[in-house]
Formats: sequence, C-alpha cells, structure tokens
Amino acid sequence: MGPFGYLLTAKSKKELAKSFLARNGEVQPFQDEKIKGCIMVPPEGLREVLERERWHHIGYASFSLPAYSADGHAIVYAEYECGPLCGLGSLFLLKHRSNSWKVLRGDIYWIK
Repeated sequence: MGPFGYLLTAKSKKELAKSFLARNGEVQPFQDEKIKGCIMVPPEGLREVLERERWHHIGYASFSLPAYSADGHAIVYAEYECGPLCGLGSLFLLKHRSNSWKVLRGDIYWIK
C-alpha cells in the first residue's frame, strides 16, 4: 500500500514523491543557524565534528526539505542519531489547515 496508505490519493502520492526528489536532490543549508545548543554542520564535516564533540553531544538530527502536493499535503523526512546502536528515521505526513500545518501521521522507517 505504501507510505500513508489510505490517507493520500494516488495523484497526491505521485506529486509528493516528485516534489521530494526535486527538492532534496542536493544538500541545503539550514535556514536558522543560531539555534541554542546546536552546532550546524554540512554533511561533509559531520564525521569530524562528531569526533571532536563526542564527549559533549547527545546526538544529531537531520531533516529533508518539505515536499508538497496540490491538495495541501506535505511530507518531511527526519533522522535522529544518538550513537552506534541508537537512532531512527521517520517520515511525517502534514496537512495544511487554517493557515498552519498539522502532523497527520509519522511513520518510523528504520530504528537501531
């Protein structure tokens, strides 16, 4: 049935997949680089920073850019890594309602 099965039409799924691939084909910088307690690192520098900060960090998170469909849905992929045997990757389905986005569902796609 695929991600979010009955919650999306076939057309919406196709639009979201196309939008996701188009928007996330290249690494994008995080928009706000001043989040308290966070170190913003491009992917190519992640290993070096994790090694340097290994005694100070709890974990790291990464997010995709949102993908959109014409019917007001969006999807976002997120990962959280907290150690060699700790982490997960999730895909979130959102719906635009009353000038804001609401999470309809989040599915975990991998866990370690």
